[in-house]
Amino acid sequence: MLKNRFGYYISTIFILICYQTLKAVDELAVIIVVDQLAHNAFQHVKPYLQGGMKTILKNGITYENAHFPYAATATGPGHACLNTGTTPKDNGIIKNSWFDKNNIKIDCETGSVENAAVFKADGTCYDFGKSAAQIKVDGISDQLILANNPNAQNKVFSISIKARAAVCSAGELGKAFWFDEKTGNLTTSKAYHAALPNWLINFNKKNAPGKKNRFEWQLHYEKNNPAYSFIPANSYTQFPSIIGKPLDINTFSTMYSSELYAIYSRLPESNKLVFEAAKECLLDAQAENPKKVLLWICLSSLDKVGHMYGPNSFEYIDTIYHIDTYLQDFMEWIKNNYTNTKTLFALTADHGSAPIPEQLQQEGFNLARRIDQKELRKKINNLIQEKHSISDIIAHINTLSLYLDKKKLSILEPKVKTKVLADIKHYLQKQPGFKNAWTFHELENCPVQKHDIRNYFKNSLFAGRSGEIQYQLDPYCFVTKHPSRTCHSSPYDYTTHVPLILYQSDFTQQRIIEKPVEMTQLAPTLARFFSVNTPSACLYPPLPEFKRCIDTSQATR
Repeated sequence: MLKNRFGYYISTIFILICYQTLKAVDELAVIIVVDQLAHNAFQHVKPYLQGGMKTILKNGITYENAHFPYAATATGPGHACLNTGTTPKDNGIIKNSWFDKNNIKIDCETGSVENAAVFKADGTCYDFGKSAAQIKVDGISDQLILANNPNAQNKVFSISIKARAAVCSAGELGKAFWFDEKTGNLTTSKAYHAALPNWLINFNKKNAPGKKNRFEWQLHYEKNNPAYSFIPANSYTQFPSIIGKPLDINTFSTMYSSELYAIYSRLPESNKLVFEAAKECLLDAQAENPKKVLLWICLSSLDKVGHMYGPNSFEYIDTIYHIDTYLQDFMEWIKNNYTNTKTLFALTADHGSAPIPEQLQQEGFNLARRIDQKELRKKINNLIQEKHSISDIIAHINTLSLYLDKKKLSILEPKVKTKVLADIKHYLQKQPGFKNAWTFHELENCPVQKHDIRNYFKNSLFAGRSGEIQYQLDPYCFVTKHPSRTCHSSPYDYTTHVPLILYQSDFTQQRIIEKPVEMTQLAPTLARFFSVNTPSACLYPPLPEFKRCIDTSQATR
């Protein structure tokens, strides 16, 4: 009897300690960024959502007309935009990667080995680094940490399957964690931690995919459920489906383990891994009694299957339904553990998605086109060789950009250089699928109105990173090295238009805002929520209709 009573007292004391610790958090913002979740796809699934997404939709402020205001929509630029409240022309993250003056590829999350070496599972480091060194301005993640004082410590965490999503969200001063496809563990770099944190080591021991023997993707609903009824019968892909096919880890030798982990990162279950890691990360942070916490949860698997199977596929749509379920579980966990915390949820995306062009062609939409990147480069190089006796002038073709060999370009006389650029530009303008082309300086100096589509291209320019020639394609056309797959870098609605919903329990009511807003407005909205400085280069106002909710909540407190 005494033993039972003693155990009860100990349990009660432990619960009270935990309660007091969690109570210390005054404000928590959880930003759910679903990679490649297009607005039009989200509209399709809305009636069939039953979990966290439904809760946010039913009780939140929905911005129906939210756009990224630049052309090169991709993961790195999207997360950098959400964090900094700026476009690539200011933050420097023009694409997921670009080429420097020596024609060397630079990834947007590239950091020095000395300062940002990435950790292996055993605590040693790889010979490459990842950090936010490529971002040229501060973000809301940085501002929240800069607002620290001896009486109020703030925390920022970003967790993702993709390194670039985690890094561009965390910025310089937050803490970023991502999935290592070589080992199947979550990791970070020396830019964020001197060593792998204990919570992460323990989490990997229990939860890393390698600890399980079998994976299998089962549809969330039955295949004939109306939740999939809008998927075309003539879906087009060259990739075999992995739905319903067991992946047995024992069938993979050590040398192929990275391939298994790459497949795992496409499964809906990889999103669950991110949510579970977020819980452990928050629990670990409680030891320091943070007052304000910003958590970025970046869900990558939708983008990975979206590229392969397209947005009109079972893989793409079913992933959303699984995320909906995982989000509900996470929101319940937050509700139970942060009962006295003012908590804001934001649901959004880093970019949208284009349909697979061959699928559109089957529907009779002949404007859609896949342009072979290798063939385009060959033809332009042959043209310049014939006209100017310069070989291989095109060094690289990136999304919406041509990079010329800078060493060869630098030794040309100004008149010859101008003629070469003009010849390439005019060649592009005459090709099927190309709508326009500009040299970097033409586009940079071109006066445009805000709603001119050329402004989207100007917002994607950054000197020293952008290619010498920028081009605009017709809708549903893209230049690619892949014979199948789809793309998402364009200035058009299907890639710039994304969901944006804010939900704060007890303080928001369902409202739909039709007024156009830009995704650069999320960062100043978060700054207002946390009562910290807006990122320094952000010139955009907070999102409309949300100020009243924040003021009301603060008055209530």
